[in-house]
Amino acid sequence: MAKLLFKLAGVPEDEAEGVRQLLEDNNIEYYETSSGLLGLSFAAIWIKQDDAIELANELLNNFQHERYLRAKKDQEVARQNGTSQNYLQAFIQSPLLNLLVILFVLALLYFVLSPFLVPA
Repeated sequence: MAKLLFKLAGVPEDEAEGVRQLLEDNNIEYYETSSGLLGLSFAAIWIKQDDAIELANELLNNFQHERYLRAKKDQEVARQNGTSQNYLQAFIQSPLLNLLVILFVLALLYFVLSPFLVPA
């Protein structure tokens, strides 16, 4: 019976491709399910052999740890070079979009809370 290895919902394509390549390099048979046309199905990578799931999990954990360390290192290099963005810089880069988001959130809060705030 197939075992779930990796959920693909919200995963960047390069990470999913890395997991596929990792399984192929280690001769682990797998198959992939997509989220379907309407996005209602379960997108994931499944391991076909029951005895290979432990090896696949170990390889996946190592892969994700290495990916985390690489991203952390890239972030630190960007911070040292002054190319990383903080929240204020991101806000300044697209102020109209951020202002629209803030107005939308405030309007949403108003409509949700107004029945409780208006005296009867």
